[in-house]
Amino acid sequence: MRKKLFFTLMTVLSFGLLNVAAQETPKPPIKLISGGVLNGKATTLTKPAYPAAARAINASGAVNVQVTIDENGDVISASAVSGHPLLRKASEQAALTSKFAPTTLQGQPVKVTGVIVYNFVLPMTVTQIGYELALAETSQSLSKAKLDSIRGTFSPSWAEEIEALTTLDSRLTTQVVKEKSVQISAPTNAEAVKLNPPNGIYQGSNGGIATRIGSVGMSATEKYVLDNESVAIIRELQLKLESRLSSKDNVLWSFRLGKILGKLKAEVDSDEKTRANLAELNQLGAVMPSGISESATAGIKELTESGEQMAADGARREKILQLIESLQNSKIY
Repeated sequence: MRKKLFFTLMTVLSFGLLNVAAQETPKPPIKLISGGVLNGKATTLTKPAYPAAARAINASGAVNVQVTIDENGDVISASAVSGHPLLRKASEQAALTSKFAPTTLQGQPVKVTGVIVYNFVLPMTVTQIGYELALAETSQSLSKAKLDSIRGTFSPSWAEEIEALTTLDSRLTTQVVKEKSVQISAPTNAEAVKLNPPNGIYQGSNGGIATRIGSVGMSATEKYVLDNESVAIIRELQLKLESRLSSKDNVLWSFRLGKILGKLKAEVDSDEKTRANLAELNQLGAVMPSGISESATAGIKELTESGEQMAADGARREKILQLIESLQNSKIY
């Protein structure tokens, strides 16, 4: 009887100990989870420097950096998996100094893998800003890349102008229109345009150098179609910029030059409108302020004379487009 009771007691104790052991066995730790695109989850997202070598050849666009974030929210590895080669190292360095809130899963801190996307946007000259806005207004189309470039050029203190661009960005439709454009090779002795950091506009001889290069030929580019309200925003934005730039005659004149060039390009297929736009360009050249470069003066003269002398055909159109492209990318002052 005692043996039977002892055996029963031992059996009960054994099952109890097994249950306790099962309850106390720790769950295997969760080591790593995927977080997708992580930009919006950063507590500190370091902005990468724009490498001088990349600026010199107009390298721009998105760079995707694959990162691993540890349990403390620190980036412990970063490797660029796409984007221009000259922009990758700067993106990796910025990613490594970014910071994220720690991630937990089922109460356990975990590592996270994902992608940080950096978008490098080249700033524009004031002439190029006027050109792109007038071209968008007249053609009722605009690429998001151009809009981002304009916004990236504006000083952070230009609150009203930035707000207008943000509103415009939100109104871009998914409908696109294809447009033919001419890209011109930069001459070997092309004058550089330089950025003046205080106002975010290329002017004078301060700051880093940027030049534009390309190849002669026709290419198709996609642009978003603008509705009437979007066009109205662009018109209002041009007025705001004219007011802001009015304190410097050469800057304001350069902006107006860009506007005429943009309108001229948009209406180059119309002989009547081309003549009217060239007449307006000639009038602007007649009130040229001091400090305008000789190359800009020569470009305006060549453009007006070419439009007047050549017949209204495809050859004239291509020649005008080439001169517009060359002039709006040249150093104006």
